[in-house]
Amino acid sequence: MDGRKREVSGYGRKEFINTQVISRGLDERTAAAYRMDLEKFYLWPETSRMPDGSAWEERMEAYLEYLSRERGLRYSTLFRKQKVFEYYLSYLVSRGVLENHRPLKQMSPPEKADTDTLLTKKKWKHSSRLLTRSMRIWTVISADASVSETR
Repeated sequence: MDGRKREVSGYGRKEFINTQVISRGLDERTAAAYRMDLEKFYLWPETSRMPDGSAWEERMEAYLEYLSRERGLRYSTLFRKQKVFEYYLSYLVSRGVLENHRPLKQMSPPEKADTDTLLTKKKWKHSSRLLTRSMRIWTVISADASVSETR
């Protein structure tokens, strides 16, 4: 059974959230994020199809890899989810549900692109204003040209 006391099926999610988030005085949004991370993990079809003996760490790592590769989630989001899973595994060990757990494999940050292809909010607003201004000028020029043609 790979050092596990019993199979865990969503065990203690509510208690984990109460213990780790609410009792520590963290924001309700943090509780909602933890809850959502765990619920989505348990609903992920690959979790239910993995062999019973596979370690929880392997399931969580496979899920994070899926989120990275298939869903294209940002590194910062994946890193946060990984931390939630590590806290959850530690909680399960502290409650005697699992005998132990190993740290999850650290994800490597994405490689930096040669050029920055993303616009900052400030650059986006500036580009949007320029485009709007250009459209207005084009409308005026077009209107002037059509008036000149009718004369």
